[in-house]
Amino acid sequence: MSATTEDIEALAERAYNSLIRRGKTGISAMELILNDACNLACSYCFEQKSHKRWMPLDIGRQAIDHLLDADSLASCKRLFFFGGEPFLSWPHMRDLADYARTREPSTDSLKIGVTTNGTIYPKDADDVLLRNSIAVLISIDAGKQAHDRHRIYRNGRASFEKVWGNVSRMIAANIEVSVRVSVGPDTLDDVTDFVEKCADANVRNILVGTVVPANWTPDAIRSFTKICRDLSQLNARLRNQDRRSSISLFDGQTELKDCSAGRSLVSITPEGNVFGCSRLALGDRGRGVHRLTDLHTFKLDPVAVQRIASGTRASGCAAVNFEEHGDVLVPSNSLAQICDAIEPLLKEQGTFN
Repeated sequence: MSATTEDIEALAERAYNSLIRRGKTGISAMELILNDACNLACSYCFEQKSHKRWMPLDIGRQAIDHLLDADSLASCKRLFFFGGEPFLSWPHMRDLADYARTREPSTDSLKIGVTTNGTIYPKDADDVLLRNSIAVLISIDAGKQAHDRHRIYRNGRASFEKVWGNVSRMIAANIEVSVRVSVGPDTLDDVTDFVEKCADANVRNILVGTVVPANWTPDAIRSFTKICRDLSQLNARLRNQDRRSSISLFDGQTELKDCSAGRSLVSITPEGNVFGCSRLALGDRGRGVHRLTDLHTFKLDPVAVQRIASGTRASGCAAVNFEEHGDVLVPSNSLAQICDAIEPLLKEQGTFN
């Protein structure tokens, strides 16, 4: 029997993912942590925000040069602006985006994105995001009630209406908008309805993931698994209707357990230290436990890279292990259980692909 085009593409993808796992592809993705400050006080935030670290322009440009000059098997490189809240560093983010796009004008060769809490949107943001083809990922909770319970301003004021207003504004401006819907064991009630609301608003990608570490009881995990099945059916309907939106699960996916942190992905702190990912960098709190190198040296520590990979395979995320136990190699029980619970769904044909 001859192989179909789909068979060949699937085989090529598995081979490429295998190269990523073994660190054979070179650096192709980079997160720039522009600051560790934030205007919100989210109840479950994994970051330790000191309000003292801000990335200078020269560090950002040096990091971008490393990314674009690095040898890589990937046909496209990816640059992500991160925080803290990156829009608090808007003048620098704007300048660094222009610099990166000047160095690499082709959107086929360089994708640029920003992850934000969605509360800050400068007047000139539409123009900057559009001219540099910057995609926006907004962190949000599953509906107004859940969001305003956990994602509040430092004075206690609710933030959902501001965030949703900015989502609508960006979509109206033809900016590519995705959302990362955080689901906790206490916010399971309205997930499916909110995801459908996002699809109706033409949000491009809707990523659904759990808040971890958290008190995920067996009953809560079963409820989340039921939600995932409902989302699978919703995703199938969206595809059948040729809708713009798509739904994916963050937890438990092969892409997560084969995390590229420290292999093809690195994260740069404001002072120029290099970590495997932003969550490890910000959860590290300046101790340098999982620091891979610095921008001056830019030669990754292979022992540290392998340790991160081993921790990721243990539960799904080395950074969550570190937050929960202080050791990347000790599995996060809640994350491992969630991954195991929804893995059958991810294997079903046509579920989340």
